[in-house]
Amino acid sequence: MEGTIIRLRDSYCFILADDSPGDSDIFAHRSSFANPKVFHDIVGGTRVEFAIVHTPRGREARDLTILDSDKGREHGRIDRLNSDFGFISPDRPGEDDIFFHSSEIIGGWIPERGLHVSYTIGMDVRNNKPRALAVRQET
Repeated sequence: MEGTIIRLRDSYCFILADDSPGDSDIFAHRSSFANPKVFHDIVGGTRVEFAIVHTPRGREARDLTILDSDKGREHGRIDRLNSDFGFISPDRPGEDDIFFHSSEIIGGWIPERGLHVSYTIGMDVRNNKPRALAVRQET
């Protein structure tokens, strides 16, 4: 199964599975990664492949591996900015602008209107709307 890491904590994370976007998040402990050392290098929006096991607490991901970092990334330009969030206008015609929070910026660059970026799409669990994750500046 494949999915996207949507929340990270010190020793665990939560994944949104591709085949159940409206379903609950899936828990994964850092020891569940095939190589647990990579846990500290992942960010929200990282794509992973995993197996599901059912525990008394619910579904858990096991045997996680990180997928190709460019697979499944969308592209667009920063359109509107506020102090700590903004909106990206996707390169694909006809798609709605997508929200991003400054905490999703990868690499420490400062967002500016018109910059070309790539990102993955996740769901905002508070309002069930799409949002941009792991936003990277493209050259």
